[in-house]
Amino acid sequence: INTPQAIENCLDQLEGLLKQLAAAQISHGDCKATNFLMSSGRLFLVDLDGMRAHRSSSAFKRAFYKDIYRLQRNWKDHPQVDLQLSARLRHLIQEIG
Repeated sequence: INTPQAIENCLDQLEGLLKQLAAAQISHGDCKATNFLMSSGRLFLVDLDGMRAHRSSSAFKRAFYKDIYRLQRNWKDHPQVDLQLSARLRHLIQEIG
């Protein structure tokens, strides 16, 4: 991912994937950058053994916020991506409540 357009596409897909997980109240458990792979312009989530479907909203939110925090820690060396991702994740957290 080396162009602004490719970064935007990746962030769009990441945001969509996280929204799908949130809608289903599923946390990943190890949400780091290396567990997201791009291939042929598509984003894939891997290392699924720690995924968990939550029955209560509060348990889901705790686990999902940990996933979000873990994911954000990966981008400190890439300030432009970090800025864009942080803005999207803040918006997603607001949507979740």
